Amino acid sequence: MQVSILDPASRSDRHTHNRMVPGGFLAPFLLVTWSYFIQYVQEYAHEPEKSAGYLLTGTLAAFAMGRFSAAYLMRFLDPRILMGAYSLINVGLLLMGVFTMFELK
Repeated sequence: MQVSILDPASRSDRHTHNRMVPGGFLAPFLLVTWSYFIQYVQEYAHEPEKSAGYLLTGTLAAFAMGRFSAAYLMRFLDPRILMGAYSLINVGLLLMGVFTMFELK
């Protein structure tokens, strides 16, 4: 029998998923980086508090969309492949942020 890595149902470690759910659910609530985001934007980007709040809202919305889209895509793709694709996308976004200069206004 040939097993495809794209088929999530063929994974032999299916039982480990249930143990990871609480940690995955609590992860966004335990991050403290967002608690300093508004002060960081005000101090280093010299943006007003209102703009920093909009940026914070955007990052939280992007995080939520990523979570829900990943949960949907894991129905069709192996989680390891999805994680690799998300990693490559994030590396590309980081490189874009490092090598481009743009104004927030």
